[in-house]
Formats: sequence, structure tokens, C-alpha cells
Amino acid sequence: MQLNPKHFDVTLDAFLNSWNLNRIRTMTIEEYAELSDHDSLCYWLEYGTKDLGVIGRMSLGKFELWKPKQGEAKEFKDDRFKMEGIFAYKRQKGNTLEEAFSNIRTSIFEIVRHSLNQDWEAIERIEFHSIVKWKLACLFSNKKLLPVYSKRALLAIARGLGHTFTNKDSSLAIQNAIIMHKPSEEDMVDFSYRVYSQFAGRDKISNKSYFIVGGKYSDDSGNDTVSVIEKFIENRCIAIGWLDWLDFSNYFGKSPKVINEFVDNNWDDESPSLGKIKSYFRNLGQMKQGDIIAVKSQGAYGQLKIIAYAEVVEREGRIYWHDDDLLGHHINVEFIEAGFVHETGETYAGTIHKLAPEKDGEKFYKIFGWYSGNQYNDVFDEEEESEFDAVNVEPTNEGYNNKIETSFERSAIASVIVNRLHNRIQNRFIQYLKKTYPDHLCSGEKRFIDAKRISPEEIIIYEIKPFASAYSCIRQGIGQLFDYLHHEKSNKPKRIIIVGPNEPTSADLKFLHEIREMLKVPFGYIAFDEANVSVKEY
Repeated sequence: MQLNPKHFDVTLDAFLNSWNLNRIRTMTIEEYAELSDHDSLCYWLEYGTKDLGVIGRMSLGKFELWKPKQGEAKEFKDDRFKMEGIFAYKRQKGNTLEEAFSNIRTSIFEIVRHSLNQDWEAIERIEFHSIVKWKLACLFSNKKLLPVYSKRALLAIARGLGHTFTNKDSSLAIQNAIIMHKPSEEDMVDFSYRVYSQFAGRDKISNKSYFIVGGKYSDDSGNDTVSVIEKFIENRCIAIGWLDWLDFSNYFGKSPKVINEFVDNNWDDESPSLGKIKSYFRNLGQMKQGDIIAVKSQGAYGQLKIIAYAEVVEREGRIYWHDDDLLGHHINVEFIEAGFVHETGETYAGTIHKLAPEKDGEKFYKIFGWYSGNQYNDVFDEEEESEFDAVNVEPTNEGYNNKIETSFERSAIASVIVNRLHNRIQNRFIQYLKKTYPDHLCSGEKRFIDAKRISPEEIIIYEIKPFASAYSCIRQGIGQLFDYLHHEKSNKPKRIIIVGPNEPTSADLKFLHEIREMLKVPFGYIAFDEANVSVKEY
């Protein structure tokens, strides 16, 4: 954040002495985008006002028109951006550089005008990069807005203050909710610094990255038919086989430019394309300890199926290792869950994809579910023993359980990871119950019942399981619910419910129905959407 309350007013005054509404109305493209000019608007926003909140950890594309660094060749992956002369700009802003800048200048003028009038709703409706838009608005707001511009940070603060916003909510709505907590006597900057430090500092927000990695290698005909998930689990790794005769160690963790050069110098096949191979190795090269991997069995044509989840770890001082006699390029992981099939309905063909909630939205949460951690870290008690030791299996329509032949035994490290996940979801779910049923007694009992809700009419006991399939959650949790029922001495009617991350398939629903037929006590399943703090009951 780099917000500096001591220097805030001095820096803000310096900026406002240089930039005002009239200057913005008539500014030239150089006055806007020339970063070598320390009085240009982009320079002020990027560097000159760091004490008022940093936005410089993103590409210059956030300004929607910018001057690439000297000698930097711009290659755009799609048609969203265009180079004209020495400037790059967003095509959506105009057909020519002149037209694009005119529209951008008008948008900036309107942002500032509405900020001076404190018309925040009008600013929300202006189509411009959110971080730049709200920093501009803040600078001209007479300290009526939070100097916090990232939605990720705003969400962390709001969540810390007890709100349940999601990425779908607007930055303005989140800002308004946070500002309601500001004591009237506290300065806006001091308040912002306090809540940011408390809830959204670097030690509070997770820096995990999330990847999908293919679990099949090509056969002699070039078709992806050779499953390697068993070798992944056996060797506690994920891997890719492209350029498997080369050791990538000297390039792992290096810049995209260096990795691109590695591929340029070594890849000469037409398929996959050079661009795809570059992206695979760039993604591989940036994996770090703590990142989450979803292993897929297939991913094309809306058939993405996840068959394992793992967390990247360091062993013997390394994350990456090379062995062309095994799988080629390996990343050390601990497998958290395996032996299931989670059908997402999404399309992610290719070897490696990097996902993020800001970019991929609901697809991200559909694929990673509770493993997404809602993008925040939490503090957990690591001493509690893990109860998740069994291999998960997924029923097929034929009634046969597809199991991996290699045994999957969760390691001590992975057990701690899963236990942390369970504790976090337990806390979230109990918060949901308390908010949804304020007149009921809702509680969680560590080392025993995950969650219990007592209404005037009945007692509902919940068991939380973090497995990808509803079938596995039910299979692993129902015995514990029976035990809890046995120890529950109240004469009130009772209901038992399994809580899992995903909606049940048709086969899962059949399994659920058959269990209900055999039981005398009401039994159900809840899919708990942590990201949106919502449930679906079955």
C-alpha cells in the first residue's frame, strides 16, 4: 500500500497545485502519458503520489494509453491493444490514437468533475480501469474516499470488518461499507491506514497463485492419452514433458523474457505453437511454494475434469527438478486430495493455465472451490489432528468406483493443509449460520461437532468435509454424524447434514436418496459457496 499518513497532506497539496480540472480539460497526450516528464499525470499517479497509495505493481496498460519503455517491443496477445507511433492504447477507446486519447481525456475529466461534486455513483458508471479511476477520484475527493484502490484489498478490509462482499460487488459499495466503520473524529487517512494494516497488509492477503496442470502425456501418435497421475502421486510432483531433454533449472524463476528466449532457442516444432510452449514454461517458471495446483484429466470442449489438488512445496532447497528418464520437468508438491473426478463444464485445453479470481471470476471458484481460500490467509490451530486419511472415490453411473491404482496417503504436511482448510470453512460456515439464523443458537465445537444449530423446534448437526465430490463428503462424514447423534441427549427432533464445497451430480443425488430411504432421521447435503457466502440445500 505504501500509504504514508505523515506525508499524505504535503504530497496531496503538491499534486493539486500541479493538476486541476482546467488542466485536465486541455492536457496533451504527452502531458498525460510521458513518464519521463515528472509532471505528467501518469507519472504523478504512478510515482509522484506513492505516499497516497501505490498503484505501480500493475502494467502501464491500466492507464489505457501509455508510452512503452524505450526499446521495448510490444507484442499484444490479442486485439485489445494497438501501437501507433510511440504510444500504445486500448482499441476500445478509439480507432486512432487521436480518437482514443480524446475519449480517455474526457473520461478522466468526468471522473475528476464528479469527484469534486462527490457524485460517487456517476464515477462508478464511467468505464475506465478501476484502480486508476478510484485513485484519481480519491485525490480530488477532499479526503472523502479511502486511499485504497485494489478491490482485493478492499474485500480483505470489508471481510475483516464483518461484511460478506464478493468480487461481483462494486468497489464503491465496498468502500461505502468500510467507511461506515470510521469513527467521526478519526481522519480518513489514519482510518484507512489502520484498517489496511489490520486486515489487508501483505502478511494478511494470500500471495498464492493457482494453476491447472494436465495429467496426461502424449502417446506415439501425439494424442494426450497416457495418464501420469499415478506417477505424479508416487513421486509427489506435477510435471510437464515438453523439451524434456533439457534442464530448466537455470531458467526457473527467471523473467518472462529470459524464459521466452530459452524456448525460442530450443523449440522448432509447429505444434504446439511457439506461443503456447512459451506460456507453458512461463507458468512453470513462476510456480512457488504455497501455490495450488488442480490436476486435470481432460480440459477441451467444456469437459474440464479435475482429478487431484496439490500444493507446491520445497524439498531439499528446491521446487523444480529435472529428470528426462521420469517425466521431464518436475515441481515438488504435496497432494491434498486425489482419486475423484470433479466435472466443471469449463474449457481449459493445453498443459498449464494460471487462474486468478480477478481474471476468471466464477470459473476460478468453480475449479478451485474451497482451495481458493477466498484469496485470504487465516490463522489456524495446527495442533488438531487431521481426520482426513482415506482415499476418495467417485461413483460412476455403472456403480463402479474408479480408483487410482497408486495408493494415496496424505502426508503430514498435506494433513495440516487440509486441516487448516477445514477450520477456515468451519469458521465461515458458522458465521453464515449466525447471520442467517440470528434467533437460533449456532455454535461449533472443536474436536467434536463441526457446527450445530438449535432452533425452538429441532437440533441440526452439520459435518463439514472439503472433498471435491459430494459423494466423497457424504461417504467420509456420515459415520461421524451417527456418532454425534448417539451422544446428543436432547429429546428434540434432530436433523443431520453434510456440508461440502460442490453441488452433487446425478449419481451423488441417487446416493443421497438411497441413504435417506434407509435412515429414520432427516438427512441432507449442503453445497457451501464460500466465495459468495451462500448455500444450496439438497
